[in-house]
Amino acid sequence: MQHVPSGSIGYCINRYLNFNALETIIGSDYDESMIRRILISFALCATILPSAWSQDCVPAPGPSSLLKTNEAVFVGTVTGATGGTYQLHVTEAFKGVTGDTFAVEAVAGMSFTGFQMGKQYLVFAYTLTDNDGTRFHLARGCGLTQELKYARATLEQVRAEKSGQRVARVYGMLVSTLPETLAWDESYEAGLPGIVVRLRAGEKTYKTKTDENGVYAFSRLPPGTYQVSADLPPDLTLGDRISDKPPLPFELPGNSSFDYELDALPTGRIRGYVVGPDGKPLSISSVELYRADLFALDHHGYFASQVNGKPFEFFHLPPGDYVLVFNRRNFASPDAPFQRTFYLDATNAQSATPIHLSNGQQISDADIHVKGPIPSRKITVQLHWNGRTPSDYYPPQVIVAASEGQDPFPFKFAPDTYSANLFLSARYTIRAQTSCRAGAKGMVGTNAVTVNGADTSVSTVDLTFGGGECPPK
Repeated sequence: MQHVPSGSIGYCINRYLNFNALETIIGSDYDESMIRRILISFALCATILPSAWSQDCVPAPGPSSLLKTNEAVFVGTVTGATGGTYQLHVTEAFKGVTGDTFAVEAVAGMSFTGFQMGKQYLVFAYTLTDNDGTRFHLARGCGLTQELKYARATLEQVRAEKSGQRVARVYGMLVSTLPETLAWDESYEAGLPGIVVRLRAGEKTYKTKTDENGVYAFSRLPPGTYQVSADLPPDLTLGDRISDKPPLPFELPGNSSFDYELDALPTGRIRGYVVGPDGKPLSISSVELYRADLFALDHHGYFASQVNGKPFEFFHLPPGDYVLVFNRRNFASPDAPFQRTFYLDATNAQSATPIHLSNGQQISDADIHVKGPIPSRKITVQLHWNGRTPSDYYPPQVIVAASEGQDPFPFKFAPDTYSANLFLSARYTIRAQTSCRAGAKGMVGTNAVTVNGADTSVSTVDLTFGGGECPPK
């Protein structure tokens, strides 16, 4: 049977490369380690070892199996490490292992971040030969090699295949877990026993029940497009750890199997607005949420944004006490010109009001009230194409660079017309640039205009692109 691991290309994109997740991570603190976690994980599946990409993350053409497509498969405990090579004591061997120890190099992937001493793993390994002829084993990432407690479903299928039984069509674990961006609590993650899991294809529904470890399996299913659901308690819902989306339907081809891990997340939510002194929500702002016992000013929290009249919102929250803060780093921004403020309206953590969230509770009025704005004003930026055809170019980028504080974000409110907020205490250099659309090379820019924020006589800035046209494709 053709095995489609959770690290398949569709899984990689749908689970890890969604825009909500990138906004959550990049908007928080520009934390390089977190950004690398997403981008490197995808790169490892997509670019490192092209042969591994075709074998690991994309279903191989024709029939295959968990054992046939891997050179070594075993359960082992990490007992030592030298450089990037790990020694594992083998406790159960399925293929390619002759002794009770095995040396392997770790390749991190989507659900596997590397070996840890003393922990037990289900390992899928393959062999590479170095330029000098040295052969070494690499553990597959991309959803195959995993810590054993998260690989119970795959372990059952490997055991079944070794004994000559049919590998289930769809299998996995149903696990209670927390959002990717919330402070991790390993005690919260556990398999959910005795839960009915359903797969629906058209008018036909199939169901099974999880075992004591949260493992489920559907042995025989016809090809089709399936939607998954589960009979969870009211304080849990199936979802994605880094977005608010329900599980996506999946296509099950003929003669294939699918490792489909299910996350059951808490249903608690906190939403609200950052409200200015005039009683109106700010046009754009961001806030961070922390577990009250883990709050620290020098650590980023769970990030959410408020924009286009929509409130900030944190989802999949377990019960507990939380700290909510606007502008934690106390960076001056002309788009939200207010100092650090904690819920409800405190300027320091000691005076902050903690938010208590009960199991499954949804709070919709967690408004933060900010005070004492830093003096600022608005200007209008108007673009002129100077005979060029705008449709030949990508949407222009208007750049407003500040001499101090954060750069403002130019909002487009009419064709070729933008609004920008300026601090009275700063100077700004304003320009625009764009490039020809796909198939043609060329970057064009406008003149640059410097504006003194305190000079209220300047309310409009005109930017003109140089003359000419996109070069031929």
